[in-house]
Amino acid sequence: MRSTPPRFPIGLALGLLCVLLPLAAIWSYQQGYWSIPSLLPAQRFDVLIQAGHENRATGKTGAESRQGSEQQWTPIVADTAARILKNAGFTVKRVDAFMRDPAKSGGLRPAKTRLALFIHFDGAERACSSGASVGYSRRSDPLAAEQWKRFYDSYWPHEWMQDNFTENLRRYYGYRWVDASDAEMVLELGELTCPRQARWLKPRLEKLGELVAQYASTRLCQPGGPAPPLSPRCGN
Repeated sequence: MRSTPPRFPIGLALGLLCVLLPLAAIWSYQQGYWSIPSLLPAQRFDVLIQAGHENRATGKTGAESRQGSEQQWTPIVADTAARILKNAGFTVKRVDAFMRDPAKSGGLRPAKTRLALFIHFDGAERACSSGASVGYSRRSDPLAAEQWKRFYDSYWPHEWMQDNFTENLRRYYGYRWVDASDAEMVLELGELTCPRQARWLKPRLEKLGELVAQYASTRLCQPGGPAPPLSPRCGN
């Protein structure tokens, strides 16, 4: 008499799928392989610019020193960059720490864009142990980071840290709220808690905004190329 092999219970298989699929979705979301905005219909902007820590009253409110604070400095850089890019014909979404219009309230708001730039200044418990750096997620384009470093290094006279040197740079919360078709990056423009870096940075905040705008224009119009003077959108 031929014996039949035992069958794997269909109910058990379905139960495992119901458990494993959500776990896989959560894991891939945390790793940055997909984002909430990618599932939602929305207008896509050329550039999204966030002023790091802006409007946060509790929690991670940013670095502070005698020269100033991140909450004071990042909006100056972000506003300058946004204004220049808009004047050049780019569509720009300027957001605060909650991914919303800085003048409005509400929860985190997803967005779609080509390029997402999150403006920050680093803070360190041991002064002058940090410097400028760039962070990016798994979905971003590392060549965009290299292009930014080459561009900013021609102006920045102080130290650099390696890419993604902290976990927060690699897994920045903002990445999950942005669907960026080109790149999404945290730009740490220097260490605010280092006196010599802060003294250099403070009078140049608007200039930094100009540099961010020039980089964004170059990245969108001439990927990998040298940074020309900012011109109307891609020469149109």
